[in-house]
Amino acid sequence: MQVAGSTRPNGGHRRTLRNGTRIEADVFICAVAPQALAQLIPEPLRRAMGFDRCRRSNVSPIVSFIYGGTGPFADCDFVGLLGTTTQWAFTHAPDRCDERHRHEAVSTVISAGHGVVDWENERIAAP
Repeated sequence: MQVAGSTRPNGGHRRTLRNGTRIEADVFICAVAPQALAQLIPEPLRRAMGFDRCRRSNVSPIVSFIYGGTGPFADCDFVGLLGTTTQWAFTHAPDRCDERHRHEAVSTVISAGHGVVDWENERIAAP
């Protein structure tokens, strides 16, 4: 995703996405690897931030899988899972999903997924 941005006088920030959507916020959080983040930040800002140190950091992949049409699995939006490879499961209610996931869906998240990032989809999705 490419962005163009500016800092507002009151300390907030404004970003315009490539599709023209404008976003304003006090803080933006980018949950991407440093190599991907480097492509989003203009070069002068990367230099000013000392971004090269960040690019050399170790990262851990996050593996996520969405099970569509599974219906709710709990009476809450998310649960933590103990003693499993998967750490989190989230319910996506139809009113909170985008067009691709209008049905009830569940997504699972594996943090620090070095051991599973190269698995086939079928293996990740297996119960």
